[in-house]
Amino acid sequence: MNFSEYFKRWFGVGFDKGPNELIKLFSSQTSCIDFSFNLPQNQTAEYFANFFNEPRYKGLICGTSLSDYGFTFEANIRKACTLLGLPVICIEDFNGNFRKIDGSNVDLLIVESDFSANIYKKRYSHAPNMLICPSVRYDYLRQQKSDLKKFRKDRKLSNCILWAGQPEFDSNLYTLNTLIPLLNKLSVTLLFKAHPGDMEYKKGGYKDCLGKLKLPWADVTDHKVDSNLFEQVDLVITQFSSIAIGAGFYGVPSLNVLFEGAGKNLLFERTGSLVTSAIAQDACFVINEQCGALDYLQMCLTDLNAREKVLLNFDLIYETQTVQLPGLLHKIEAIIPIVKTI
Repeated sequence: MNFSEYFKRWFGVGFDKGPNELIKLFSSQTSCIDFSFNLPQNQTAEYFANFFNEPRYKGLICGTSLSDYGFTFEANIRKACTLLGLPVICIEDFNGNFRKIDGSNVDLLIVESDFSANIYKKRYSHAPNMLICPSVRYDYLRQQKSDLKKFRKDRKLSNCILWAGQPEFDSNLYTLNTLIPLLNKLSVTLLFKAHPGDMEYKKGGYKDCLGKLKLPWADVTDHKVDSNLFEQVDLVITQFSSIAIGAGFYGVPSLNVLFEGAGKNLLFERTGSLVTSAIAQDACFVINEQCGALDYLQMCLTDLNAREKVLLNFDLIYETQTVQLPGLLHKIEAIIPIVKTI
């Protein structure tokens, strides 16, 4: 899969992990230049306007980072492109995390689903022009559909749970402290994976919390997110980490834990929604309160029919059998013809 005629003289920017992976995928399959700036601090929009004020630059593909640095960094580059009159295409990293920026035009916003599009239509009186496409970030997994189909068929349940954290330590800690007494009552093994952006993890912030575990567990924070990890796992528990999406391609269902004062608040703050697209379409399990949580956890691990239903819905909303980039590029070309320059 290679589309070298697309995005000639365009450049792509994505600062946070997810947006960065997405831009790298675009750059690897097209002529788009993947730009990485190693600067001690964010530069102004005027600085970037001067930097990109050359005939060789024709447009920007931009991620939707939400870290303080990443958001400001991408915002200033988007503003710079507007100053220069260059077209801007933004690609959401997950449902609802795109933000409009004063002084910046967005010619096209690529969203994962109707669920996302509706969020933006409600949020903005003048929402950007949108294209709907299941995230191309996972095309490398869609290309492996034959191998993944066999992987899913051959995998056996082993009572192993993967915790996938997010950058926000306080929210992670609250959720884990609530879950651990429940997990201690189950015959499971826990694999703990902190987010690379969780600074408190590196300071030992989870030591006391994990010390309360009375079950076998291992820290797999440094392990790659691939088949070697997922072949051990029966269920991913997270607030709403993207690791849960990768897991779905491997036939591992996920459980979103959205407690008041933790994941629920964090999700609303970041997306303006109290649910994810996967939750809304029954493509994952979800817990919102502690009452009945133990029985629900047990069901997530043992009810084969419920697990299969969740995975079938996951396959539908992420179109796991169809590589998305070719169709997306042709749709973009129909709207912004200069993405393809001979």
